[in-house]
Amino acid sequence: AKRQPLLFIGKPDHGHWAVSISRTETYFAALDDAARFGLSFAGRTVLITGTGRGSIGADVLRGLLMGGARVIATTSSYSRDTCEYYRRMYEEAGSRGSCLVLVPCNQAS
Repeated sequence: AKRQPLLFIGKPDHGHWAVSISRTETYFAALDDAARFGLSFAGRTVLITGTGRGSIGADVLRGLLMGGARVIATTSSYSRDTCEYYRRMYEEAGSRGSCLVLVPCNQAS
């Protein structure tokens, strides 16, 4: 019997998920390139929400800043404490060409 790889990218196949060898190879090639050459987001502008303390979004934001992206981040809490949090994040993670713009935005309103 053919063994299924432990980690793979799937594709829908008649109501269930099947291994996609080509997608899996593309995924691992991209991971290999990122590990060897790094990631660059230079010249890219990104809008991101959900970047509060301890969130996965905050880690994504850090990665974007490290990669040189211009980032517009929304916050529902536009307080001094919140602004300081993002200022510190930019000071720690910002790199050449990166920019962080914090925008108050309460999407529930």
